[in-house]
Amino acid sequence: MTSLLRHRRTPGVATLAALVLIAWLLPYQLGGYAIHVVNIALVFALLAIGMGLAMGIAGQINLAQVAFFGVSAYATAILTTDKGLGFWPAALIALVATALIGLLVGIPALRMQSHYLGIVTLGLALGFINWTTNAKTAGGAEGISAIPVPPMFGIDLSSEYLYYYLEVVVFAIALAFGLFVVRTGLGRRMMAMRDDPLAAGAVGAEIPLLRMTAFMLSSVFGGLAASCTPG
Repeated sequence: MTSLLRHRRTPGVATLAALVLIAWLLPYQLGGYAIHVVNIALVFALLAIGMGLAMGIAGQINLAQVAFFGVSAYATAILTTDKGLGFWPAALIALVATALIGLLVGIPALRMQSHYLGIVTLGLALGFINWTTNAKTAGGAEGISAIPVPPMFGIDLSSEYLYYYLEVVVFAIALAFGLFVVRTGLGRRMMAMRDDPLAAGAVGAEIPLLRMTAFMLSSVFGGLAASCTPG
């Protein structure tokens, strides 16, 4: 039996090792523009994990993911360029602010669902985009430039090739965390809420808390994606 279990685990380990090897060697096969596209794709993949938790696992229609991304990005930019904070403290503050915004955006989910919730979250996202386009604090239509590159043990992360490795590590950790959440009791309760909120509530699932948690998790992934966006 032990040998059979080991045989069954081997393909998974081999697949994981192959993916790690491919991810490690990928930058050496790409040009400057291609690696930039890959870095942006990893950012969108982080956003997708957050949306997957909220919409796919918890069943909460969330069209405000771009707003979560923007809150973290602009907060980091403002704190580093105007307030003189270092990148990592600014990114941490921005992530906390984004989580709080996620809770705020999740409030409508306590009162409405389905396409009504989609309309509200989409309106919040469009409202945020309109504010950033016109607000002087956010740099208006031109945005904010000269955002510092995150320091990391003397590594020059201004190189998009080196920045790629940082993004891959963050993405792998975020994906592992997302899969972990799905397999916990919290994830199972969110899936039960998605399938039938009345039945889930009848057996003890705290539906309001689960809805707010789904939006907070989504916002955290959105904020993390903004922090990993190459400048």
